[in-house]
Order: sequence, then structure tokens, then C-alpha cells
Amino acid sequence: MKFGAALAITAALTGQATAARFCSPRNGCKHGPGKITIQPDDEYIWDADGGRGYLGNPGCDSSKFALQLPLEDDVRGGKFPWRCLYIPK
Repeated sequence: MKFGAALAITAALTGQATAARFCSPRNGCKHGPGKITIQPDDEYIWDADGGRGYLGNPGCDSSKFALQLPLEDDVRGGKFPWRCLYIPK
């Protein structure tokens, strides 16, 4: 996997709720409702399960930006200077 050394993406299913974790070895992990999958072409596709999510701040060190992601938007690991993924409650 092209970004395997830089990113670790896991998805877990607990009961009826799906939890997601988007991790960077440099910046740590963020958790939230939703799910993350990796496609064969190394596109990161994130489904927020009925909400919208953001790359960037708040709560991610000194990140100064936030990029809103619609449902099922593609997040390519090399295209965004992301520091975190978060899903507002």
C-alpha cells in the first residue's frame, strides 16, 4: 500500500454503532462515529454515517485549517496536509 508507512486506518464495529479511527504516527489518532475504508487504488474514502466531517482543527495541535468533507468524499493521503480527522457531535 502506497501510504501504508504513513497512515494506519482501522475500522471497528461495536454493537449497532460503527466507530472509526484515523491515525497518523506523527499526529496521533482521532476517533468518531463513522467508518473508513481503503480502496485498491489507495483512495481514502470516509463515510460519516449521516454527518459531515472535517480534516484539520479543532483539537489537533497547531493545525490552522479545517476542510469540510461531504459524505463519501475521497481523501487522498498525499493531497491534504491533514493533521486529524474529526466528526462533530
